[in-house]
Amino acid sequence: GYDTATAQTTLTHLIYNGEEVSQVEAGETVYFMLTETPFYAVSGGQVADTGIVYNDNFEIAVSEVTKAPNGQNLHKGVVQFGQVNVGATVSAEVNQNDRRDIQKNHSATHLLHAALKSVLGDHVNQAGSLVEADRLRFDFSHFGPMTN
Repeated sequence: GYDTATAQTTLTHLIYNGEEVSQVEAGETVYFMLTETPFYAVSGGQVADTGIVYNDNFEIAVSEVTKAPNGQNLHKGVVQFGQVNVGATVSAEVNQNDRRDIQKNHSATHLLHAALKSVLGDHVNQAGSLVEADRLRFDFSHFGPMTN
C-alpha cells in the first residue's frame, strides 16, 4: 500500500496463536492477509499504517503491518466485534491523518539530510532513521565536531 488509503478486498488467511485458522472471535489478536491492501508495511525506519478492516459482521483494528517471508503484507489487529471468517469480503481503510503526518516526517528526513550535506559536507551519510506520525529520528555519520 501507499497508492490508496482504501480498498475493497478479500481476507485470505487468519493466523491465531501461531496457527492458521478459519475464524476468530471478538477480543482476539490476529494476524491476517488480504488479496489487496492499502496498508504500508513497516520498512526502512518508517512505521506501518494503522486503520481498520471491516464488513457488516466484524471490525479489526489494524495496529501493525509487516512483510511476510514471501513479500506479502501481514496485518496484525484486534477483533473489535463479531466473528471473522477466511474468505470474507472486506473494506480496508488506512488512518489517513496518521499517514499524512508520517509522509510529512518522511519528507522532512530527506530535507534534513540535504541540509546536513549542505552545512557539514558531502561526506555526511544517513545511518538510519525512525519515521512516525508524531516524530522522526535521523541518524547520520559525520567525522568531527558539528560546531567549534
